[in-house]
Amino acid sequence: MAVYALTSQVVTVNSVDYSDHLKNATLTVDAAELDTTDFASGGWSEVIGGLKSGTLALTFNDDVADNEVDEELWALLGTVVAFTIKATNTTVGTSNPEYQGNVLVKSHSLGGDVGSLAAKSLTWPTSGAITRDVTP
Repeated sequence: MAVYALTSQVVTVNSVDYSDHLKNATLTVDAAELDTTDFASGGWSEVIGGLKSGTLALTFNDDVADNEVDEELWALLGTVVAFTIKATNTTVGTSNPEYQGNVLVKSHSLGGDVGSLAAKSLTWPTSGAITRDVTP
């Protein structure tokens, strides 16, 4: 797969596929920047990578029906659960890697602007390692 449009991204949280309610999903992973500059650096800053961390940002079309998005996510508040994210709904492989890890469900929301689509925009920190799987 080369350049592509996101039309069939797949995201699971706590083993539940929320793709039918998600309108945005972004996994961001960073490494801390540690300054190693010293007097021998020749007037230039020098850095190395430190601890890695990440966030999973999700925007849901909200659903408050029994056993749907609002109820399921509310039950997870304050817990660390598994997640997966991949670009398309096809088989995992070198052209469709799946990222896997855990997130702390640290926030929940309800509401919005009058007349707007009911949505939840939530950003949760990752907990532990994130892996990239290409094994079908």
